[in-house]
Amino acid sequence: MKELTFKNHSVVPFDNGDGKIWFTSANMAELLEYADEKSVNRLYNRN
Repeated sequence: MKELTFKNHSVVPFDNGDGKIWFTSANMAELLEYADEKSVNRLYNRN
């Protein structure tokens, strides 16, 4: 899959084979500049 850029961070989305764009929580934590990927997991679980 094609590399994407967000706020000067580059990331390659995860290909789950379903035609959707997926990111790991570690990738999201880096992109959102969170100190820990657990923060992303908590956000996901709340919503």
